[in-house]
This record gives sequence, C-alpha cells and structure tokens, in this order.
Amino acid sequence: MIRKIKLQNWKSHSETELEFTKGINVLVGPMGSGKSSVLQAICFALFGSVPEIKRRDVKVTELIRRNGGNQAYIELELSAEDKSFQIQRLINSKGSEGSVRDADGVLLAGTNPTQATAFMKHILKLDEDTFLRTVYAKQNEIDLFLQLNPQERKTRLDELMGVHRFESARKNTVKLANKIDTKKTEKENLAKSFELDKLTETIHEIESEVLALKEEKASISSSLDTAGKAKVNAELQLKELKAKFEAYARLEEKQKFLVAQINELKLKVKGPVKSQIEIKTQLDELQSKLPSLGNYKSDLSRKLEAANNEMVAAEKQASISESKLSDLQIQLEKISVFKIELEQLIQQIGVENPKAETERLDNEIKELDKEIASAESEAKLLKKHLEELKTAEGICPTCTRALELETKERLTKEREANIFDLSNKIGALKNQKTDLELQKRKVSDFVQQSEDLLRDISREAEFLKQKETFERQLKESQSILDKNKTDLASLKSDLEGTETELSSLRKIDTELREQLHVAEVQEKLQQLQEQFSDVQNKLESKPSADILEDSDKNFGEALRAYEELAAKSKSIDFVIEEKQKRLNELTKKQKQAETLLLETASLQKKVELLQQLKNALLVAQEQLRKELITAVNEVMSSLWSKLYPYEKWSSIQLEASESDYTLQLRAAEGDWINVAGFASGGERMLAALVLRLAFAKVLAPEFNILILDEPTHNLDDAAINTLMLALQEHLPEFLEQLFIVTHEEKLAEVGDNIIRIKP
Repeated sequence: MIRKIKLQNWKSHSETELEFTKGINVLVGPMGSGKSSVLQAICFALFGSVPEIKRRDVKVTELIRRNGGNQAYIELELSAEDKSFQIQRLINSKGSEGSVRDADGVLLAGTNPTQATAFMKHILKLDEDTFLRTVYAKQNEIDLFLQLNPQERKTRLDELMGVHRFESARKNTVKLANKIDTKKTEKENLAKSFELDKLTETIHEIESEVLALKEEKASISSSLDTAGKAKVNAELQLKELKAKFEAYARLEEKQKFLVAQINELKLKVKGPVKSQIEIKTQLDELQSKLPSLGNYKSDLSRKLEAANNEMVAAEKQASISESKLSDLQIQLEKISVFKIELEQLIQQIGVENPKAETERLDNEIKELDKEIASAESEAKLLKKHLEELKTAEGICPTCTRALELETKERLTKEREANIFDLSNKIGALKNQKTDLELQKRKVSDFVQQSEDLLRDISREAEFLKQKETFERQLKESQSILDKNKTDLASLKSDLEGTETELSSLRKIDTELREQLHVAEVQEKLQQLQEQFSDVQNKLESKPSADILEDSDKNFGEALRAYEELAAKSKSIDFVIEEKQKRLNELTKKQKQAETLLLETASLQKKVELLQQLKNALLVAQEQLRKELITAVNEVMSSLWSKLYPYEKWSSIQLEASESDYTLQLRAAEGDWINVAGFASGGERMLAALVLRLAFAKVLAPEFNILILDEPTHNLDDAAINTLMLALQEHLPEFLEQLFIVTHEEKLAEVGDNIIRIKP
C-alpha cells in the first residue's frame, strides 16, 4: 500500500506532500493543476522512469520544474510484505540518483538508480511494463485494448503475458536450423571436392618416393665425409704456406721502410751533436725559472685588470650620479612651478573650504530634485483631472455631483492655469539645478587639481635628500678615478718588463729543444741500422714459390671433389623437402575432408534437435497462453458478476484466436457477443476495467493496487453512474488501494480519502 508521497520541483509541483489511505483515494482538481503529475511521480519513484521518457518525448531533466532550481526530488513511502519502505529519487543536470531504505532508515539499495529499481521490482514482483499495462490506466487508455487493431492487440497481450518470448524463440530456432542446414550442405559439397580416395592413393605414392631418396642420400654421406677430411687437410697445408710467404712479404716491406727512414735521418744529423744529458740539464734549469716569472706576470695582469674594472665602475657610478642630479634638478624646478600654480588656483576659486562647499551644493541639488519631482507629480495629476473633466458628461469625475457647462469651463481654465504655473516653476527649478551643478563641478575640479599639486609638492624634501646623496657619491667616484690613474701607469710598466724577460727565456728554451731533437734522431738512426741488419739475415732463408703453387693445386682438386658430392646430397635434400611439403599439403587436405564429414554429421544432428525444440516451443507457447487466458477468464467472470449491476450481460471472457484476442460479453440467451461495436459506453468501459483488473490479479498478485487517470473522460452520465456504483460498492473488496485522478467533483463522492489539488 502506498502511504505518502513528497514532491519538490517535480513538473508543476514546487513543494507538495500527500498522504494516502487504504481504499479509494481521489485526487480531484481542475485541468492543469498537476493531478496526473502525482501519478507520474509514483511511477518514477517505483521504476526510475515514466512512459514519456521511454518514448523519448521528454528528457529526464525536463521533469524538473521550470524556474524552480536545478534539481527535482521525490520521496515515496509504501508497505509490502508487511514491511515499510522509503524510496527516494533525485534528478539534476548530471542525471539521477535513487535509493531504498527501511523503516529505520537503513540503506537497502542505491544510490545507483538502477540498483534501486531492481530492488523494487524484486519486492513488488512487478516490472514497469506490467505496471503500465495493468495497474496504471492513463487518461483515455482504460479501454486501450479495445481501441487497438487485431495485430497490435495480439502483440500487446502476448507481450503482457510473456508468451511472445516463445514465438520469438521459435522463429529464431527456425532461422538457426535453416542457417545450420545451409552450412551442412556447404560442408558436404566441400568434402566431395577433395576426392578423398584419390587423395589417399597419391599420399602413399609420395611416401614411397621419399623413402627411396633417403636411402640414396645415406649411400652418398660416407663418401662425402672422406672427401671432406681430404679437403680440410689440403686447406690447412695451404694456409700454413701462405702464412709463411706473407711473413716474408712483410719483412721485405719492412726492409724498404727501414732504408727510407735511415736515409731521411742521415739528412737531419749534420756536424757534432751534444749529449742528451747535457741538453736536458740546461732545459731543467730554464724550466725552473719560467713558472715563477709566469706567475709574477699573471699576478700583474690580474692587478691591472682589477684596477681597470675599478676605474670603469667608478666612471659608471660618476655618470649615473651626474644623470640623477640632472633629473632631480628638473624635478625641483617643476615643484617651484607647482607652488606658483597652487597659489593662483586658490585665488581663482575664492573658497576657504572646498569640500564643505561641495557638500552644501549637493544638499541644495537634492532639495531641488524633491521640489521638481513634487511639481511634476502635481502637474501629472492635474493633467489627468483635466482629461477626465473634458470627457465628463454632466457629472463631476472627482466628487460625482452634477456638472454644469459653465462650471466645467471654469474648472477647465483653472486646471490649465495651474498646469501652466507648474510648468514655469519646474523650468525655473531645473535652471537653478543646472547652475548649482556647474558650480559644484567647478569646485570639484579645483579639489582634484589642488590634491594633485599638493601630492607633487610633498616630494620636494625627498628630492633634496636624494640630491645630497648623489653629490656625495659623485665626489667619491672622482677620488677613486684620480688614484687609479697613478696605479695603472706603474702596473703597465712592470708588466712590459716582465713580458720582455719571459720572451728571451722562451727563445732559449726553443733552441735547447731543437738540439735535444737532433740528439734523439741520432740515437734512433743507430737503432734502425741494427733492425735493418736483422731483417736482411731473416730474408736469406725464404723458400721457393713452386712449393706454394703445388699446395694450392692440391687444395683445388680436393675442394672440387667435395663440392660435387655436397651438391648431389643437397639436390636430394631439396627434392625430399619439396615432396615432403607436397605430402604435408595432401595430408592436411585429407584431415580437412575427414573433419568436414564429421562436422556434417554433427550439423545434421543439430538440425534435427532444433526441429524438436521448435515443436516443443510451439506446444509450450499455446499451453501457456491457454492457461493464462483461462486464469484471466476465471477472474473476469468473478469480477463481472459483482461489478455489473444489470442482467443484460451475464458474464465476460477473452477469446484467443490465431490472429487476435477478442473481449466478449455473454447475452442473457447464452450467446457470446464482441464488446467492440455492441456494448454501450459504460459497458465498454466496465468491461475494459474488468479485463485490466483480471490481468493485474493474474500477473501482479502481490501488488493489490489500481490507478485510474481521468476514467470518466468521454463517458456520458449513465456510464459515470455505472462506474461510481462499481467503484463504491464492489471494487474495494478486490483491491487494497485504488487511486483515481479526476476533475469531476461528482466522482469525488466515492472516495475514502479526497485530496484536492490546486493549480
């Protein structure tokens, strides 16, 4: 049972909270007041959606109330299985949230909306489609079943009862069976194309040929090993001889190189040569003097560079100080001019306190604005009275007394004169206001200019202090420059003398190194002459070239014999490899053909099994349809006898045929008559209501609720009376809770709980 619903910014509802009771709950109100929105909120709370969203007529975010914020909230309380549940749904621009809690506030599902929906489907044992087609009868849809064409009616009811799944499964079974049968035929034809018997015979022939080739290769292998050993021995002998001749060739090249070097060195060594020890001693003494003298020169260079840097820095500082002093002098001269301008400005304005004068002018302008507004308001009122007076016919528009023509003319002239005086007054006041505003602007300009001048003049002391600082810095820089000029002259003189001494010592160093080089050349010449004698002795034992030629010829013969045998062996390997490839291809085809035959047999079994399944599904579909229709008819018969108050129709049934479902009424004579086309509007509506109740009882026995949205739409008074009688006297014994949305005040009389919805 649904107990309460709370809505915030849901469609047309800003803040709505409704409580429901057991029995008949009637939501009554004018068109557009938001009654149906309450039912949509119940549907959304239970299943997280409404039919308009499923049809994509609206987006979820369009359910949020316009100008009501950026989110909507639904809270629904209901009881099921002797337990209480609280469902909460939230919609915002990012999507939606959903949760289900028990009576103690413990979270049972959510906040994922899909989890909350799945939980409620499990608790209610009811899905959204069944709810919308049985429990929730929307406006103009209570007799929807009777409005549909036969094909659509059969489809809708099959889907409602779930038997459409059997039809879909049966069609899919037939499609699958045909697909498998086609595949089986393709595999059969492919297997025949392999010619399995001929393929097996060819495989045996190739296997015999490969065996013969392998035996021939085995007989060649022993001869190939012997030829290989002979080739290796001849190759080793040839390599040893080549190595010896290459060594003698290198000695001959070395001999030529030594002769060239000896001749070259003899040209360099002329006259007597000092010993290397004597020359090195003189070089060591010279090397001991050079570093200290070089260090002294470096020290002088650093001092000279430092003095130069200090002088450059002093010159730069002096330049900066002179530039700053020039700028400060200009600023001080400007301040003198500003003082004169300020005195002239004070004399021009002639006001002792400009700020107080500005405030006084502001107050006078405000008072003038009030007077102008009052005068304009009075003039507007007089103009309105004047217009009314001009159009008045015999009665004064102000006091409602009789109005004579002479009085009307007098009053008209008085009003016109007053309006003229007020216009003159308003013009004078505005002129006065303009004068005051000009005077205020002049005083304000003076205040701004004087503040700017005073701000500039206030910096005079700062500029004087800066001038004193830069004058001191300039004096210091000049003192540093005078001192550095003397130091630089002394350092340059010392550096020149040191460089002259270093140059003389380096010249002596160069001469000694050249003498040392000549001594080293003399020593190297003696070593080369000794090496030349040794090489000549070794070359005297060089062997004859005929020995190398015989060895090379022997290796060539051994190599040719080996390569002939190897080529023949490789040729056999190639033939075996090609035949083996062919054999592998044929064996693969043989296995494919055998596999295809096995698959064909397996596919045939599957086709037979699917045929059996198709027949079983057809039987199960018809049996389920028959059982459901029987159950629905039993419930309808029981309901009809209690809800229909007349004797014209004794019972009701749903007749199922191959192409349609027909709702029929049983006449007093015993004949079954179709509701469509024969029953009155009230009977038709009542029959549709009974059918909907029966399906709800059969398909959703746990959800003992019915919702009717504007059930009296397009019904005459007689049909409405029939419905009211059924609702009030009989329907409550079949249902725990009934919701009716209506704008008919008459229908509200049947309610146990009447809720009035205001727009």
